[in-house]
Amino acid sequence: MFNILRAHSKQFIFIDVKIFDKEQNRYIDYNQNYGYVSNTNVNVNITDQNKQEIFSSVGITNDKGLFETKYLIPDNSKRETLTITINAENENSITSKILQVFTLGNIPNDGGP
Repeated sequence: MFNILRAHSKQFIFIDVKIFDKEQNRYIDYNQNYGYVSNTNVNVNITDQNKQEIFSSVGITNDKGLFETKYLIPDNSKRETLTITINAENENSITSKILQVFTLGNIPNDGGP
């Protein structure tokens, strides 16, 4: 599954990973307030168009099943598509998700896209 985001230079990409028990969250509702899975290992990798890793973050979900990280798009970054790969694993399951982010370079002085 792909989700597509856009970001300019000097903006953060916020990555929030929330893990639920699939039996308790059959509708894949990110805002559901029960059925969390804590202590899940999460690995977030961001690669550029050349498949070179430019960022990684590793952690464990908290008592609300949440792992949060962020990546700052560097100043004067070029326009390109970044790929974010999220892997989560615990003793019961392994899952993965891929997202794409279009970096748009610096914000134009005229406020345009």
